[in-house]
Amino acid sequence: MYRSYESYNFLRLLLPLIAGIVCYLFLGIIIPFAKTLLTISFIFSFLIVAIAKLKKLEYTSVVFGLSLNILLFVAGNYLSVRYDASNNDNFFAHFRADSKYIKLQIDEPFVKKGNYYKSKASILTAYYNEESIEVTGKTFINIKNEENLNVPKYGDVLLAQNKLFEIKGAKNLGEFNYKRYANLKQIHFQAYFITNDYTVFCNECGSKLWANIYKVRVQLVNALIKNIEDETTLAITTALLLGQKNYLTKTVKATFANTGAMHILAVSGLHVGMLFLILNYLFKPIAGKRWGRAVAAILSVLVIWLYAGITGFSASVTRASLMFSLFLVADIVNRDKNTYNILAASAFLILLYQPNMIAEVGFQLSYAAVFSIVSLYPYIYKWFLFQNKIVNFFWSISAVSIAAQIGTMPISLYYFNQFPTTFLFSNLVAIPAAFAIFGSGIAILGFNYLLPPLAILMGYFLEIIVGTLHLTLSSLNKVPFSTIEFNSFSAYFPFVAFLLFTGLIVWLINQNRKALWLAAFSLFLICGSHAFKKMKSFNEEKLLVYNNNNSLIMETLASGTSIGNISKSDISSNIFEIDKAVHQYFQVSNQFQFDYPNINNLYQIKDKTVFILNDEVKIDKLPLGVKVDVLVIENSPYINDFKTLLNKIELKEVVITSNNKNANYYLKQFDKHNVKCYSVKNEGMYVANLN
Repeated sequence: MYRSYESYNFLRLLLPLIAGIVCYLFLGIIIPFAKTLLTISFIFSFLIVAIAKLKKLEYTSVVFGLSLNILLFVAGNYLSVRYDASNNDNFFAHFRADSKYIKLQIDEPFVKKGNYYKSKASILTAYYNEESIEVTGKTFINIKNEENLNVPKYGDVLLAQNKLFEIKGAKNLGEFNYKRYANLKQIHFQAYFITNDYTVFCNECGSKLWANIYKVRVQLVNALIKNIEDETTLAITTALLLGQKNYLTKTVKATFANTGAMHILAVSGLHVGMLFLILNYLFKPIAGKRWGRAVAAILSVLVIWLYAGITGFSASVTRASLMFSLFLVADIVNRDKNTYNILAASAFLILLYQPNMIAEVGFQLSYAAVFSIVSLYPYIYKWFLFQNKIVNFFWSISAVSIAAQIGTMPISLYYFNQFPTTFLFSNLVAIPAAFAIFGSGIAILGFNYLLPPLAILMGYFLEIIVGTLHLTLSSLNKVPFSTIEFNSFSAYFPFVAFLLFTGLIVWLINQNRKALWLAAFSLFLICGSHAFKKMKSFNEEKLLVYNNNNSLIMETLASGTSIGNISKSDISSNIFEIDKAVHQYFQVSNQFQFDYPNINNLYQIKDKTVFILNDEVKIDKLPLGVKVDVLVIENSPYINDFKTLLNKIELKEVVITSNNKNANYYLKQFDKHNVKCYSVKNEGMYVANLN
């Protein structure tokens, strides 16, 4: 049945709250006198309600709505500012340079990654000049795996040398901005320790509740390890059932991601829904008794939230847990269970607690998927009607997959720049397999304590299921064009695409012509923006020097001709990834032109002369008066006399590569001679216009 916008109460509350959060997180706008505005708007809203009750004035609803929207907008902005630790006067960054020692508390159990154990920690105290001050901030901690290492536990307080440094941002165009990702989680620092760098000040001083939850998680993981021999099966099961992805290999992750099945490895609404079905079955005997429905609902909510804690409270599992909890509460008190209102209410509550969550990919994908499924699934399902129950079952899975893909596609394209064409086929296998793996995993955990031989038998059964799933997805991944890759999209693309799909959804449901016009206008903006970007790229030609610690990677990129790259060694796979990302910004073509054949490492690229100075070049043998626009210094060559170098070469600019150990020394020397100098390691990829 069609409902007016006014009937979606929480949706109306959510939108101004999100607007306030977005203003700070993405636009950097801080509303002045926020506390005063909050107080005034709250009192004004209260007075409007009181007047409406006494005088029964109709127009007060409009004034109240305006006042409430202002209240929520300011609240969203204020909460975002308060949540950002960097706005705190005691933020550790203000004291880092002067602090010799720090006190840290471990926030979660360590996970082994390569030669290090990694965790997160809260910074409690900074010690400097024989004084101490309580500070705020969070950091990643990496402890080297050494012989006889006693890995700290959750809640331990460490007194450590101050080796913290700020997390660095992306150093190449198109590269993942790890700093932005970490900062949104309020983690601004990172440190690498060996055992001599710290002492345990207090053992297991954290929350007893969280300590017990982490212990339960370890016991459950150990139970799976005990009963599952195959490493791939263990990795996929622990990820799907408990949200622990540290056992997954890059190959397995890529296979699931490229086929559109990665969502089953991220604990989400699907997994909470499966748990709810199991709980519903287990509590069915008591649900029919007096107060049984309420008792069953309360127990279900407790178990669901315990599961959310064990799996790490990701955005998707938090959303799902809140939604199921609200559904159960609404069912107990016999209130209308409007899905859109409950979806909006869960987002509203999450953002009140963690405003930054709105910027997380998992949060955006989770809500986009559920909104799209709820809105589109009933209409997509009606496209085909099958009498056969098995065919109908698989069609219903396909309808859900199509609906979810429509909603998440704009976000996926923006963040990942790829689209899995085989998602429909992969989900026909992945979703039923996920149910089987989840159920079998729960059975293993139960039988491990009750009937151990049966748990081992279930482990073998699980290996067959996971093996079949992995083999199917691997085969789909090898299909030509199984993944279509796109160039990068502008920051506003997800918002315009959201308007496009919202317009289409409203038009499909209500046949609203205005919604269809909105969708058409949004499509026009997307196509127009893409066309403008393509036209603009035809006039762009760039010289790039990558940030790469292993070797010099220099490239010229454009939409036209005379383009190529230089690499001094075999390019590692991570550089291929960077190269691919950069090409999303510029189109690639031909090769370098060599106009100075008698001088090694000297290149003429369009109207710029580029000279690469390294160990192979003898400065004293260079001819006088060589005009160089860009001098690239790589691999720490020995320069005895900078004055001689500058007499030999007429320089405009120096670029120091990131594989250069003497970068700081070179910077000082060129600064003394008033030569413009650029450090790739400090400032990121060097980009120069060639036109």
